[in-house]
Amino acid sequence: MVKGNTAPSNLIAASFNGKSILTDSRSVTNTTEGHGKSRYDYGDVLGKSLLFYEAQRTGKLPSNNRVKWRGDSMMMDKGNNGEDLTGGYFDAGDHVKFGFPMAGFTTVLAWGAIDYEDAYIHSGQIEHIRQAIRWSTDYFIKAHTSQYEFYAQVGDGHDDHAIWSRPEDWTKPRPAWKLTPQQPGSEVLAETAAALAAASIVFRSVDPNYQSILLSHARQLYDFANHFRGNYTHSIPHITDFYNSWSGYGDELGWSAAWLLRATGDQRYQADVDQHYAEFGLTKLPLEFSWDNKIAGLQILMAKITNNLSYRVQAENFCNYVVRQAPKTPKGLVFLQPWGSLRHASNVAFLCLQASEMNINKQQYVDFATQQINYILGDSGRSYVIGFGQNYPQRPHHVSSSCPDRPAVCNWDAFSNPNPNPQLLIGALGPCNTETSLPIEFLNSISTDQASALINQRFDECRYKKVINPHHVDDEITLEAIRSFTSVTSKNASHLCDTKGCLRDSHLLIESNINNKNRRVCPDVILALKFTGPSTPQQIIQFKPCVLRINHPEAQGDFLKFTCRKIQVLIQDEASTKYYRSLC
Repeated sequence: MVKGNTAPSNLIAASFNGKSILTDSRSVTNTTEGHGKSRYDYGDVLGKSLLFYEAQRTGKLPSNNRVKWRGDSMMMDKGNNGEDLTGGYFDAGDHVKFGFPMAGFTTVLAWGAIDYEDAYIHSGQIEHIRQAIRWSTDYFIKAHTSQYEFYAQVGDGHDDHAIWSRPEDWTKPRPAWKLTPQQPGSEVLAETAAALAAASIVFRSVDPNYQSILLSHARQLYDFANHFRGNYTHSIPHITDFYNSWSGYGDELGWSAAWLLRATGDQRYQADVDQHYAEFGLTKLPLEFSWDNKIAGLQILMAKITNNLSYRVQAENFCNYVVRQAPKTPKGLVFLQPWGSLRHASNVAFLCLQASEMNINKQQYVDFATQQINYILGDSGRSYVIGFGQNYPQRPHHVSSSCPDRPAVCNWDAFSNPNPNPQLLIGALGPCNTETSLPIEFLNSISTDQASALINQRFDECRYKKVINPHHVDDEITLEAIRSFTSVTSKNASHLCDTKGCLRDSHLLIESNINNKNRRVCPDVILALKFTGPSTPQQIIQFKPCVLRINHPEAQGDFLKFTCRKIQVLIQDEASTKYYRSLC
C-alpha cells in the first residue's frame, strides 16, 4: 500500500514521537470534503510512515527491502565480547542506536498494532507493522546477552556527528555500552521490557513460539530494572547530550509492569503497578507523553486494562488538559513543547484516541485528535509528512537521504547542498521549521531533544529558525509571539535547556546548538538583537543563551529585530581546531 488506496480509507493516523500509529475511525466524525469522503487518505499516510521505518533499518537488510537507496550497514556492530549487535534502527538522521527511544517507539507502535489490528488489516499494512516491530525486538533479544546484561547503546554520538557519510560506507567497529547490576539503567531496561511485552501480544496469534521468547526476555528485563535500580545516565554519562532521563525511571517501571500485566494477566504485576504509583507519585497530572515521560501513557493504559475509576479520572484529567487548557497555535496545533511540537501533538492525539475508546468525552477527544493529525497532513497549509500531500519538506536533516546515488561520494558537500535531498525519505514527519534548520522528527525529534531554534512570529506555521546561519535569521519576531512561546511553564521548558532550566516566564529562549561542521554544541553563542518600536528607543542587546528577559513596560506591539552584523560568534571546529566566524 505504498501508493495508497484507490479511495480514502476510514482511518486516523496518529503517531508517537514521529511514528505512525493507526486507529479505526469508522465511527468518527472527521474533517470532510463532500459527503462522507475523508479529506486525507490516512491509509496512504500509514503506508508511507511504515516505509520510513524501513529507511531507518540497520544491519543485514532482507531481500524484500523496499527502500532501494538503503543497503546493509554497520555489520561490525559487536558487544565487548564479540556479541552480535547488528540490526535495530538508527535513532535519527544520524547512525547511533540509542536503546531508550528505540524501545519507546516500539512499545507504542505495538500498542497501535494490538488495539487497531483490524484497521491495519483493512489498510493492507498488518505484515509491514509486524515486521517493523520485529526489527526492533529481534535486536533487543540480541542486546540482552545474559540475565543481568543488556547493551543500551551502539555508536558514539559525538563521533557520529563528526562524519557525514552513508551508513553503508561505515566499515569499522563501533563502541557499545552495556548495563549490569553494577552499572544499572532502569529506564532503558524497563522500557525495553515494556516493548517486548507489548510485542508479545502482537505475535500471540501468529507466532506463539516467538511470543514466548519475547515474554521471557520481558520478565527478565523488568526484574533487572526493578531489582537493580539506577538512572542509566549514571552508567552512560555521555547520553545526557542526547537522551537525558529527565523524568527518572519510576514512570518506566510502572509502564513496564502495566504492559506485563496486560500481556500475562499475572496479578503480581498489578501489585507492582500499585507500588510504583505510590513510590513515584504517578497519579500526578503529566504535561506530555514522550520517549522520556510515560506517566500519561501508563494512566490511560491502566484505565483500559482495569476500567478502574481512579485510572479513568487520571486519563480524563490528562486529556482535558491537552484538549481544553494546553496552549494552542492560531490554527489549532496543541503546543506542548517548542522543540518537536508536531511530535508532542501527535503523541497526545494518540493517547486521547485511546481514552475516547473508553467513552471518556468520546467525540471531543476524537475531534481533537483528528484536528491534530489533519494539521500535520495539510490543514496548516502544508504537509509535514514527506512524500504526502502538498509542499512537504525537501531537505530533512538526514544523512543517508542527503547522499547521491552510489558510487558517487557522500561527504560534507551533501550536507551543504542547498537542493532537495537526492533520496526521498518517504513517511518521515518532517521538520516543523525551515527546511535546513532542524532534524526531522524521528523518535523524540527525530534525533535528540536538544533545542536549536527560535519560534518565528507565525506559530501556526510552526517554523523554527537557526539564529546563527544568516539564511535562517528572520527580520523580525513580534513580542506577542514571544509571549505565546514563553507561556509554557518552567518545568516543561527545562527539557529545552539541559539541566539549567533556563527558560522561565518572560524569557526569550535563544539556544546555543549551532550546526557547525561537526554539529557539536557551541555554548558561547552571543546573539545581538535590535529592540525597536514606535514608543521605545533603539537598543542593541547582546546576550548569551538563557539571559535575555523580556519585561519591557512598553513592549506591546514592538519588534525585536535581528541584525545580522551584530551576531558575534566564533565556532570552533574541534576536528581541525580552526575557527569560523559567522557568515553575517
